Amino acid sequence: GLIRAILLRLVTPERTRAIVPMAELRELSREVGEVQRLVDQMVDARLLVVQVLEGGKGSTVEIVHESLVQGWPTLRRWLDENQDDAALVDQLRQASRQWHGKDQDSGLLWRGDMADEAKKFRKRYKGSLTDVERGFLDAVVELEISAARKKRRGIIAGFIVLSGIVVAAMIMAVVFQRKNAEATRLKGVAESERVVAEQRLSQIQKKEAERLAEMQAKLKVLSEKQVVDVKLDATTEDLKQTLAQLQVLYGESQDNLKAAEVAKARAEKEENAAKTARNDALVAKEDAVKAKTETEQLLKRERERVEQMKKQLGTATIDVLK
Repeated sequence: GLIRAILLRLVTPERTRAIVPMAELRELSREVGEVQRLVDQMVDARLLVVQVLEGGKGSTVEIVHESLVQGWPTLRRWLDENQDDAALVDQLRQASRQWHGKDQDSGLLWRGDMADEAKKFRKRYKGSLTDVERGFLDAVVELEISAARKKRRGIIAGFIVLSGIVVAAMIMAVVFQRKNAEATRLKGVAESERVVAEQRLSQIQKKEAERLAEMQAKLKVLSEKQVVDVKLDATTEDLKQTLAQLQVLYGESQDNLKAAEVAKARAEKEENAAKTARNDALVAKEDAVKAKTETEQLLKRERERVEQMKKQLGTATIDVLK
């Protein structure tokens, strides 16, 4: 069984050689020196090769050649039988080493589906595991148990809280009903008080409106009085200005009157002169008419005289005289 565990540890899930520290292989058995003895035998049989690390800090072990993995029937059968767990064993190997190297940090433990798979693997796996790997699996299972306990406690606490909430809700429902009834009663009282308040407010508004109307009427009278006073003042000022203008116009009218009297006297004088001239003209006209009449009469007598002379002397003599 121990040889099988050693050889399976030296093959990866992909059926290639794995390089494993000798210290890790020693953890597969609790018997001191047993793993070292078996490794030395397989080294002598040229199945394994051991390499010492630089500075003498440990050594590593690996299968001597890849062909041995496929060409050794016993090893191939063991690999086939372990095929289902090979990948998980490799993951467990790496995760446990990291967990151990970080001082068993609980944050590196598997959770959820990996934790469930680890619990199933722990029950069914019959192969050898190192102390670190077994400790890792134990820690994973313990963490799951602790989480389950916390979950149960949480559920119980939640149930208790929920029960308390239900009871509190029932109490609150009763209190709410009482308060609702009280609120309904207070609402009725408030409604009655509101109606009374509205009536009082209406009366106050009516009185205030009447008082405001009275004040507005007084203000209107006062305003009209002020307007009349302003208009009276304006009228007085206008009268003063008009009086001043009338005084100026009166002075001008006096001057115009005097000028008119002078003009009237001049006109009367000129009219008298015109009358005199007109009389003289009439006299002259009459004299002219008279002179014209006399001239026409004289001309007529002269023509008559000429006609008589024509008749007495004859035409030839008259022509000579002309």
